Amino acid sequence: MKPTMRPACPADLPAILAISAAALDTHTHALFCHPFRESHPAAFLRVFQRHARKKALTEPDGVNFNVVIEDPDSGQVVAWAFWRRMQGVALEEKLEKCRKELQSAEQTATSAPRAMTHESTSPQDDEWTSDDEESSPSASRCRVRLTNALTAADNLLYFSAPHWYLSLLMVHPEYKRAGHGTRLTLWGMKRAAADGLPCLLVASDQGERLYGRLGWRMVGRRKFPKLEDMPDDERRREEELLGKDVVEEQFAASAPSVMVWGDAEADFDVFERYKSAMEGVMD
Repeated sequence: MKPTMRPACPADLPAILAISAAALDTHTHALFCHPFRESHPAAFLRVFQRHARKKALTEPDGVNFNVVIEDPDSGQVVAWAFWRRMQGVALEEKLEKCRKELQSAEQTATSAPRAMTHESTSPQDDEWTSDDEESSPSASRCRVRLTNALTAADNLLYFSAPHWYLSLLMVHPEYKRAGHGTRLTLWGMKRAAADGLPCLLVASDQGERLYGRLGWRMVGRRKFPKLEDMPDDERRREEELLGKDVVEEQFAASAPSVMVWGDAEADFDVFERYKSAMEGVMD
């Protein structure tokens, strides 16, 4: 029997969260913004899975699409993708949110700086229940703010025209190299082609190889904060808690790439090249 691709349902949430937890060490944004995760692993997991839960429980509405692959032997969900069709109202709302994020960042930068201590004010893992990522004991409030502002700027730069967006693609480690990621990616590519829209995504180094085989091309890189962007007191605090070398290494990490597919005629040859994989892609 072949794996089954289907829309996700609420009953899939435990499996999706398990896949999400297994992918923690590949999420560049989360790793960078949560430098205290080793001291607060439960809080770090909680932040990451709140994002996954929100997306996994999103109802199909013509904009948001949750797609899973079910293993035929175990009946277990082993791969998950979250695609978004970004055009019209959905796109404009996203762009307006980014503009407000940038405006807020500019206002914060010109206001009097406030202390952002960690150990003295952060709650313990089992006490932290806020939905605010900045307040997580695993997070660097300064890094979260800097990264959010740069992400908003990148969204306005790379994602302002109508497109399909691959927001998340995760495969359980025990089921990798079985073509699940390829089929979930082709699912959205097929629909984007039918809409006459390109696809965009942000890829890790590992993901970049997968998407490159499917004809995706890098058009830029996400901007990440530079060490000199950190206020001096915040930098010294992190260096005291984590070590100077660790902080410098984290800020030197390679930023994820922005990739596109579907804006060139030759891109569509992929459907013929992956004809056998397309047979497993649901309509």
